[in-house]
Amino acid sequence: MGNVSSHVYQPAINLLEQIAGPRPVPLDDKIWQTVLSFTTPASRFDPAEVEVAVRPHLATLVYNNSATLNLQRLLLVVARQLAACTARGGSVADANAVFLARTVLKDLTEQLNAEQLLGFAELPQGLLAAPAAGPGGSTAGAAAGEGGAAAAATGPTAAAAVSLGTAAADFRAELGGELLGSAGGSLLTALCKAGLQVLASKPDMRPGNYLLQLEVVHLLLVLCSTQLFTPSARSVLGAHPFLDAIMQQADLANPVVEALLTHYIRMPGVPLSLKIYMPTDTRAMLRIVRTAAASMLWLPYQAYTLLIRPRTPSQSHPDSPLGDASLLLLLALIFHAPPLEASYGNPFRQSLQRLQDADDQVDDPEGGTTVGVSGDAAVPYGALFDALGRTLSNERAVLLLYALLHGSSRFHEYCLVRSDLDTLLLPLLELLYFAHQRTANQLYMLLIILLMLSQDSAFAQNVHRITLQSVPFYRERSMMRTSLGSLLVVLLLRTAHYNLAKLRDVYLHTNTLAALANLAPHMSGLSSHAAQRLVSLFHLLARRYNKLQAAAEGVPIAETPRDSNGVPGGLYSDLSMVSLPTPMASLPTPISPSPQPSLDTLAGEDSAAAAAAAAVAAVAAGQQHELELQLFADFLRIVLEIINAILTNTLPQNPELVYTLLHRAEVFAPFRDHPRYAELMENIQVVTDFFNRKVEEGLKAQGAGGGETSAELVLAIVKQHSRGWRRDKLRPFPELRFTYEEEANPEEFFVPYVWSLVVAYPAIPWNLAAIQLFTPSVIPASVPEEEPGLSPSTTAAHSVDRVPSLDPLRIHTDASAV
Repeated sequence: MGNVSSHVYQPAINLLEQIAGPRPVPLDDKIWQTVLSFTTPASRFDPAEVEVAVRPHLATLVYNNSATLNLQRLLLVVARQLAACTARGGSVADANAVFLARTVLKDLTEQLNAEQLLGFAELPQGLLAAPAAGPGGSTAGAAAGEGGAAAAATGPTAAAAVSLGTAAADFRAELGGELLGSAGGSLLTALCKAGLQVLASKPDMRPGNYLLQLEVVHLLLVLCSTQLFTPSARSVLGAHPFLDAIMQQADLANPVVEALLTHYIRMPGVPLSLKIYMPTDTRAMLRIVRTAAASMLWLPYQAYTLLIRPRTPSQSHPDSPLGDASLLLLLALIFHAPPLEASYGNPFRQSLQRLQDADDQVDDPEGGTTVGVSGDAAVPYGALFDALGRTLSNERAVLLLYALLHGSSRFHEYCLVRSDLDTLLLPLLELLYFAHQRTANQLYMLLIILLMLSQDSAFAQNVHRITLQSVPFYRERSMMRTSLGSLLVVLLLRTAHYNLAKLRDVYLHTNTLAALANLAPHMSGLSSHAAQRLVSLFHLLARRYNKLQAAAEGVPIAETPRDSNGVPGGLYSDLSMVSLPTPMASLPTPISPSPQPSLDTLAGEDSAAAAAAAAVAAVAAGQQHELELQLFADFLRIVLEIINAILTNTLPQNPELVYTLLHRAEVFAPFRDHPRYAELMENIQVVTDFFNRKVEEGLKAQGAGGGETSAELVLAIVKQHSRGWRRDKLRPFPELRFTYEEEANPEEFFVPYVWSLVVAYPAIPWNLAAIQLFTPSVIPASVPEEEPGLSPSTTAAHSVDRVPSLDPLRIHTDASAV
């Protein structure tokens, strides 16, 4: 067992062995005091090894529990201890007791359904209702006497029932009633409530309190984890008894949300006197050993990285198990979907939606202190904003930002008025830059966040006013003194190119173009790189559209010219079909009749079946082709509307786009007379005609008309005549606006996504084989060896496959006249 079986922790194993035995252990027994007196932190050991060490005793405890109720006694002892900790603070011994309860409950939740779980985590029905009596009193004696007669009459089964009745009577005599009375007589409610109260108490971070807070967060994650072992994101009432109990603690929702956000904001490090087990990725160790011979060669580069190169968001804060675990618990709570038939909602989500700014306080005239404006959960918005900026390299922080922007209108407005938008945007854009390291679901969240931000016109204007001196993570070219808005446009366009070439995901492309359309009327100072990428995206879509149109009309398609490497037309020319829903998922398999027919009959039937199958396949392929053609036609129109919006509203501020339109005029020529795009092409034609004429006049005036013309000279002429451009030369179009709205059942996307992040959290070793909510699997580390400066996209000990790509959004267009 490694460290777990050493002499340091062996007394705890021996103690569990006594509790698991066939003898009931009364609540006043010294064994329970010993449970609460261990001072060696259990969290210093590998939790997987601890589970292996205690699992045989857990099996014995479960087997004997019907006769002893010792498991319920353990949970009651822990609940009472937690209730006491809210007033006096916690200790290492208290945290160890919670660790033991968490280990026991985790093993049960992975193996039992809700009804079976209640048999071990709840008191027997009617226990509190029966009259109480002391040990050996009339009640217990009567139960034993009646039970003895029943056992003699009916045998071992009745004897077991009598044993349970006797244990219940003894347990009833031991109960004080005070704790359970406040929980409505429910043991699991008492345990959940006590855990939430410990979090809400917000004690100082001395070692005992730190460890207790961490173990309580782990305990609550385990209690909520029944969600993992059911296939549905929203279950019927009673399927998740602990979650049901937690969701009914509405009075604790505000302080708990506030406490969890505070832990996330502060990211408190582990006190020096504590040692908490931190899993090590052995694959990384092997990689270090394998490259040890080359370490001296990399030393100068590593010194530069440590001393000169800006730190990445993931490196800018110390490790904080409490901060990471608190964020996971907060996500699990706010994204939980209570049963539709439940009489309660989700108070934690409602609390986050009402989140207040703690810096916006008023004086309490009676107490002389400050209180929140409305009594809701309150944290400093500025500190929360900065914490998000530091940690957005992590998926969990991205999901929290989504929840805040979508649910908390106050925080959303606060983000939009900040002058340092780069604090949030740069980490998001860095994640978007490394799209090849992200899953489709991760890209969904990034693009949805950018779409929600782009809905505000002030945001769209402000991002172009922030100048970045450099963009270290952008490697294709030097990005010196570029605007944040221009970088945002470049990376959205880059994502669109990558999606068309690799992922071919319709929803990702829709979100990308929607964000670009929202930004278009306010784009200012676009760099040459951004302008070139915008026109290149149109060219890419146009070529695919023309290819599909020619195939639909039966026109032979000319062979695409190949580059020097033999690739047709470069990287993006030969795009595969975009994945769309197939009208018919499968074809029926013909069944041969009986008796066995002749060969001629078989041949005829096979031919008929093949012909029918071919006909159905042809219809399905035709429908697929029509859908894809319509899709690319819509994408083309959106890109043309984006270009029109820029030209109509901010042409003088975007000379690089005008220059690119002049330089790539042949890309747009085939669409001048296209019935679908002719009206959108009018403005582009007006702009190119005007500036072509001005460029020719300028070159002649400078005597450069007959020779080679430099790009700098043409751009200078464009800039000169852009200053006097009159926007009334162009035809106005309704402004295309997109807004984000969740689907009717967003939990089908978010609940599996959140719990996949919890499973990837290495401090709790989940049984992957028991998970039904999604399909988990261990994946290799994603750090490329040839790029030592890159950070891994995932730092967990193991990761999981995401659920199939679901569309968590609905796009609405709002066409308002210019």
